[in-house]
Amino acid sequence: EEKKEEEKKEDDEEEEEEDEAELDNEKTIKRYKEFFDQFGKNLKLGIIEDSKNRKKLAKFLRFQSSATKGDETVSLQRYVARMKEGQKHIYYIAGETRAEVENSPYLEKLKKRGYEVLFMIDPIDEYAVQHMDEYEDHKLMNATKEDLKFGDKLEKKEKKRQEKAKDEFKDLIAWYKEVLKESVEKIVVSNRLTTSPCAVVTGIYGYTANMERLMKAQALNDPSRYSFMSAKKTMEINPYHPIMVELNKRVQANKEDEAAKELGTVLWETALVSAGFSIENSAGFADRVHNMLKTGLNIDRNAQADLPAVEDDAEEEEEKKEEEKKEDDEEEEEEDEAELDNEKTIKRYKEFFDQFGKNLKLGIIEDSKNRKKLAKFLRFQSSATKGDETVSLQRYVARMKEGQKHIYYIAGETRAEVENSPYLEKLKKRGYEVLFMIDPIDEYAVQHMDEYEDHKLMNATKEDLKFGDKLEKKEKKRQEKAKDEFKDLIAWYKEVLKESVEKIVVSNRLTTSPCAVVTGIYGYTANMERLMKAQALNDPSRYSFMSAKKTMEINPYHPIMVELNKRVQANKEDEAAKELGTVLWETALVSAGFSIENSAGFADRVHNMLKTGLNIDRNAQADLPAVEDDAEEEEEKKEEE
Repeated sequence: EEKKEEEKKEDDEEEEEEDEAELDNEKTIKRYKEFFDQFGKNLKLGIIEDSKNRKKLAKFLRFQSSATKGDETVSLQRYVARMKEGQKHIYYIAGETRAEVENSPYLEKLKKRGYEVLFMIDPIDEYAVQHMDEYEDHKLMNATKEDLKFGDKLEKKEKKRQEKAKDEFKDLIAWYKEVLKESVEKIVVSNRLTTSPCAVVTGIYGYTANMERLMKAQALNDPSRYSFMSAKKTMEINPYHPIMVELNKRVQANKEDEAAKELGTVLWETALVSAGFSIENSAGFADRVHNMLKTGLNIDRNAQADLPAVEDDAEEEEEKKEEEKKEDDEEEEEEDEAELDNEKTIKRYKEFFDQFGKNLKLGIIEDSKNRKKLAKFLRFQSSATKGDETVSLQRYVARMKEGQKHIYYIAGETRAEVENSPYLEKLKKRGYEVLFMIDPIDEYAVQHMDEYEDHKLMNATKEDLKFGDKLEKKEKKRQEKAKDEFKDLIAWYKEVLKESVEKIVVSNRLTTSPCAVVTGIYGYTANMERLMKAQALNDPSRYSFMSAKKTMEINPYHPIMVELNKRVQANKEDEAAKELGTVLWETALVSAGFSIENSAGFADRVHNMLKTGLNIDRNAQADLPAVEDDAEEEEEKKEEE
């Protein structure tokens, strides 16, 4: 009896101590969080720069993970302490946001194993972790790189299954390599996917998609210095996913099946978006998705936007042609005389600009006194130049079309991306030249230049695009009429997209695309947002007020929009229309250069359309065969838990 009383007393004391310790622990965690919010980046810089104290500093790092909620974090020490039996490695994934990495296909098998994965969502995280091979004898393993290892009992058994699938899918693998050509390094059967049809992983020693995004966004970087590290892409296929199974059947039946090639390409491009890569030909991707949307809406795939003629269009066109001919004749005479000297000068200046162009642009940013003088020395590629030819602002102004008041430009990652952008459709139709700002520093610089020789610099991706010519007023009337006809669709779309979009308007810039996403006049563009998010030492709270306010512009003459409008007027609760409308919006985001907040959701919607195209039941899921002794393993897991 005495013993029991004594034990009870001890238990009560322990409980009191635990309650007190828990309270202290909560306070400590809260205080450390405040400290880490202030000095976390400094600790990570220490990991990069202070090799002597790297191991000590690593103990102070904190990350969100698949086992934490909200803004809770976990230390590496705590991660190791709660590792599953048999788990040998520390797994992590790096990306832009928690939402992006949390739903990533790379984590499917890891989640199934019950392994915790660290989320590295601060831009500096992946720089830091490159200097840490291991922690307490546990190797740090990136979940997005090839050769992912689990190191448990099941791995060998799964390897056998993988080898068998490799033989069954050899025709599809060879076919895919032929379709994707240089875009992909190799194609293999995946050991990490359970529910997704495929994923794009990178080589062990190259950049990940996230690191490539960060490096491309550094304004003063020389791309040639890190091009050898650019991501070598490997496509991993899930041989148990119905899309892959059906695609394999089609390829075995007919390797030249054009529909299969288009669907296979969309599958690859969707995997790139999910991985965080930018698509080299985003306009081509958009076209392919729009074709699938047409199929879903029972529209002829060859149907194009039917733009009504504006009064005097023919007369304007004739005037334009005559004016162009006259200009060409005059230019030809001048060019013949100066061609030889000009070629030498251009070549020499190009060599100079390649070396010192960034310095000139830094001068535009920092030297307000000499800004106008320095602007004359800038050079950009444009819609009127070929290859790596460039044009000066002075030359641009000299060859502006009659009636053109503004200097138009578009900023982006590559020439291929901006050249085929939907934002240029009406500008190209007008015959207006557009400057391509594809160096990361370009958009920083142009923010300090409102105009050049009394011509306003106008960003083609921002709202309120003005042309300032005779046709604009006539087009405005047509726009107002369309606004009234599409008011139901606009209201419906606002309800579907909710906070994702600021407003929805009828476009004055689109001719062939169904829609586009533009940004506010005073906020960041998609390109600038990409650059700012990739700066390792930036404080996001300092520029969040400048984040892009997205406006959706719709083309009321495009068959997709016309059909969607009819469906909405017939039934606003049409779930199929909502899904197709959401895919249309997300595809426009990709074309604009924005990252999709829920890329996994986008991939699911595209996969559903692919299933329709391949005549697969939309609810069909990957049918993963049981690995021998799976039941036994499961039982052991339950006992352990």
